[in-house]
Amino acid sequence: MDRPTETCNPISTINHGVNFETFINGWLIRQQNLHDQLLQALNYPENIDHNDEGKQYQALIDQVLCHYQQYYEEKSIAARKDVLVFFSPPWFTAFERSFFWVGGFKPTFVFKLLDDSSVEDLTEEQEREVQQIKSETRREERALDDKMARIQKTLASPPL
Repeated sequence: MDRPTETCNPISTINHGVNFETFINGWLIRQQNLHDQLLQALNYPENIDHNDEGKQYQALIDQVLCHYQQYYEEKSIAARKDVLVFFSPPWFTAFERSFFWVGGFKPTFVFKLLDDSSVEDLTEEQEREVQQIKSETRREERALDDKMARIQKTLASPPL
């Protein structure tokens, strides 16, 4: 659906330098406000001017679409600056980040992406450092896997 671009003022053009965590916190508040407006329009149609009903609904829909456009534009800008932050978002709670782990998206996955990308521009020293970080990450990951397995075993076995 084509919308006039003047109705959407992307936040990224307004807030240069704002980190994504700050942006997402404000974005979620604005999303809740838009959600409330949508619910009010659905639940209280008598508050809508029937002469301009279509325009009012369309304006609200345009605001919601613009809101999501802002999210994806800002996310794209942030990913270009530091894509790794999206592998373990600091704005997620520890509980939310655990879903990455449970879903198989472990830290070593980043190294698989690096290996698959055929990076050929690394110096020998950089390759050694990457291998060292990779082995440390695997070691930490195994230790955490073992700890999680022990916890799971404790929860699964009936108390005596």
